[in-house]
Order: sequence, then C-alpha cells, then structure tokens
Amino acid sequence: MAFDRTKILAAAGARAARGQLRAAIALYRSVVERDPNDASTWIKLADLYRRSNRSADAAVAYRRAAALFRARGFAARAVAALEQAVRIAPDDPDARIEVADVHAELGHHADAARHLVRAADALCARGRPRDAVVALRRVAAIAPNEPRVRERLIAACAGAGRMAEAIEHAVALADLYLRAGQPKRALHVLEPLAAESQDHPDLRAALARARRAAPVASAQREAGANGPAPRAAGVEVAPLRVAPRAARPLARGTERRPPDPSARQAAALFAEAIAYAKVGLADRAIPLLREVLAIQPDHDLARRALHTALRRR
Repeated sequence: MAFDRTKILAAAGARAARGQLRAAIALYRSVVERDPNDASTWIKLADLYRRSNRSADAAVAYRRAAALFRARGFAARAVAALEQAVRIAPDDPDARIEVADVHAELGHHADAARHLVRAADALCARGRPRDAVVALRRVAAIAPNEPRVRERLIAACAGAGRMAEAIEHAVALADLYLRAGQPKRALHVLEPLAAESQDHPDLRAALARARRAAPVASAQREAGANGPAPRAAGVEVAPLRVAPRAARPLARGTERRPPDPSARQAAALFAEAIAYAKVGLADRAIPLLREVLAIQPDHDLARRALHTALRRR
C-alpha cells in the first residue's frame, strides 16, 4: 500500500485529539522515519512525547525540529522549539548553548546571556569547567562592564586551571572598580588570586594601584561594606542571576525588543483559520492551525481549534 503522508497525519491528529497518544505517536514516527527533514511533524511528535511524560524523547524531538528550522533560516521557530527543550531539560548545557546561539543571531543579547550563564553552571556541575569558561567568555563579550559576569568568569577560569586568564580578567575588573572609585572591591578581586600567583607582574601592579587608592588596613576594617570577594580556584561561586530585560538590561539597546514577527504571523494565521472554521471550511482551517502550532507550540487556543476542526471534518 502506498504511503499517504496526508492521510497518516490526519489520522495521527484525530487519534491525538481523542487522547490515543501512543497510536498518534506511532503514526507521526512513521512520517519522520520516511522524511527526517519534516520539521513540523517533529514538533507534533515532541508535543505528544511531552503529553505522554516522555521528557527525554520530547527534548530530542524539539531540538531536531529546531535544527531543521534553523537550517532553513526560520530562526524564530528554532528559538520556540529550543525554549521548549530547555523547559523540559533545564540542566542540559548543550541545549542551553543552542538556544543562546539562535537568540544571539536574532539580536536577543539578554536572552542569549541568560542561557549561557545557566549553561556555564550546568557545565561546572558536570565537570566541564573549560567549556564553562567558553560560555562565560561569550557572556562577558555581551556585557563587558557587568562586574558579576567578570567575577563569575574569574572563578571559572581559576577552577579550570587557567590562572593567567583569571588574572587578566581580575586586573581588568579591578581597574573598572578603581575608575568607579571602589578600591576596596578591587582588592577583594585581586587578593585571593595573589595567594595563588604572587609573582605575576600585572597582578602585582594592579594590587599596588588598589592599595594606593585604599590602604590595606582600612580595606580590611571595612571589608564588609562592599560585599564578599569572589573566591579563587576550586571554590564554588553563587550562580549569576541575569535580570529580565525590562528590569536590568545587560547591554545598551536590549531594554526593549520589537514584537517578534513570528508572533504576528501566528496571530494572523490563527485569525484566518478561525474565520474558515466559523463558516464550516475545516479543511482550510486545519493546515493554517497546524502552521500556527509549528510557530507557537504552546498556543492552546490553536490546539483546541485544531482538535475541533479535525472532529468536524
């Protein structure tokens, strides 16, 4: 019997609407096995895996769909799929890095930084400090004047045995604090590393500058005024919390983003589909609703409308 993709997808949708998830999954699987590049069907399959509590399979399917969308230039759809994957597996550093890459392509720098910080934490927890350093370097490039990013990067470099790089970042951060009139914070950054690398010339020079600006005795008496120093090699540092865009942007120009064009497209498609459904043209509404769900997998109204249209067809 010939393989009829349209009929199989319709049957899968009907079974999913009736709650027959295992049968629907099998049908969608048969489609992607025939055509592994069918991104929309990978999304449908991922949604059913999630509804079936098969979280690992769902995350893999969302990432597969995202890779296909991204390869075709549909970055907004790729982001939507990857955000679903990281909701399912929030401690998967590779998924975090993938979604950060696509956010960066779209110019969503605060979102990219947020995912990279979470990826770095997960990489450290998995014993991959060198990869964590790579992720944090990217955050530092996005927010070069954000002290907490630098502090986290210093600790990660020291933990990975990259003392020369840790000192380089520490000296840069200390100079930033000195320019801001905060010599005690500069000392808090530099002194833990001095215990590890007393003979490093740049570190010695930076310490001398900080000590001239704030005598050591005074810095010790008032150490609590500027908060705790970042700790050196092998010591855990609290995860960096990147505030939401509107509360504290990481970089100039990221406070507000223009509306996502994919959201506008989904809204227009949904309105058109509902118009067809109201006049009994379910066959025209169904492909439009499926397109909405490919763009926004969590669009509950579109999902309900699709189930209704499939029953009435």
